Amino acid sequence: MLHGERPARIVLCTQDDALALRLTAMLGRWAAAHCVETAIQQSGSLPAQGPELLFIDADTIPGGGPRRPDALAGTGLVVVSRRSRQAISAYRWHAAAFLAPDASRQELGRAMDQCFSAWRCGLQWLDLPARRERVRLPLCQVAYAEAAGRESILRLTNGGSVQVSVPIKKLEEDLPGPPFFRCQKAFIVHLSGVGSFAGGRLNMAVDGRSISVSRQQASLLRQALKEWREEETLCTSR
Repeated sequence: MLHGERPARIVLCTQDDALALRLTAMLGRWAAAHCVETAIQQSGSLPAQGPELLFIDADTIPGGGPRRPDALAGTGLVVVSRRSRQAISAYRWHAAAFLAPDASRQELGRAMDQCFSAWRCGLQWLDLPARRERVRLPLCQVAYAEAAGRESILRLTNGGSVQVSVPIKKLEEDLPGPPFFRCQKAFIVHLSGVGSFAGGRLNMAVDGRSISVSRQQASLLRQALKEWREEETLCTSR
């Protein structure tokens, strides 16, 4: 029930190992949160064959030619530079986005949004029966799932919902954890969608839904949230 076309190949074209390490960590975190399958590698020079997405460090890699090489014609391009003049020069390649080396997680997310067509092949999709039809939607759009008898209701990040003909226990098998966590018998939540958790209740950021959590699950959920948020902080500080 979980489908993806193929991993999105991402090449970090830089001779700065510290920058490559930071971007790799941030992209790995972004991919986990958005349920995107990726294959990330570093290269000290422009690749002979274009990946789906190329981050080019304009401060260490010459990239200011009048047009991008033919081998990269179908590649999504993100220019990374701390110097505006270098970035402007590299933009002759018709880059999709610009990123500073010390960019925040939110800034990386915006850059990736601008490159959606490049990495969409790695997006994981749910393909589920819904009464007499089937529902296909990106996994990243699911904020949480709620049991509804022998069916489940998917609450979406845009505030909508979809009811599918799959019991929540079966649905749990298809949802990667993390970022998903079964906080109680009737609910599975995306850890990034948890607004707050205290006193045995969690509140979902998307709609303010309050969900009770058993004492046993509360301990596991607290640990899962701690690790998820610590990794988030670590990625942006590297």
